[in-house]
Amino acid sequence: MHIGEILSQLFLFFEEKLDTALQNQKKQISEELKFYVLNILCDNIIDSFSSGERVYLFDLYQQSTTGSKLEREIKLKRLGDYTIINTGCFTPRVINSINGIDYYISMGKSAYESAGIVSEKEIYQKISDNFLNIVSLLNEAYEVTHSFDRRDLFKIHSAWKSTKSIPIGNFLIKNGILLQGN
Repeated sequence: MHIGEILSQLFLFFEEKLDTALQNQKKQISEELKFYVLNILCDNIIDSFSSGERVYLFDLYQQSTTGSKLEREIKLKRLGDYTIINTGCFTPRVINSINGIDYYISMGKSAYESAGIVSEKEIYQKISDNFLNIVSLLNEAYEVTHSFDRRDLFKIHSAWKSTKSIPIGNFLIKNGILLQGN
């Protein structure tokens, strides 16, 4: 099996997971947005095998402030993609990070919004506007609640307050936490 076939299979796998999450959460996103999310999921798999370097949000942000319009767009897109993948797919790691989930959400939404301004491409504004919906869908698609530790209920509740993620909310309810404002 060559890389094209592997990517095709990955795309179909993630599409099935995302479609199930959309159906379960009774949410809709445009086909353009869905295609974008599926591509960054596949790209994330490839990047995780090809790069062992540790990435810091501040470094990504700092890099995005210089260069031509195209270079800035690419760097802002990378920052946005990194935050949406980490917030949606690796939530336990994000809520236990020094910066926390609110920082990731703020950086991600701002990165996409700025990429839209720099590039004049509407897709980035759509992603910024739908950031929390996408995070919730990725929470379910990646089944992130399976890796939560009950000792982190306070942090998990804080993450739910920031994202209103349905899977995180369901996890909290199953663990006896009453949610207000859902």
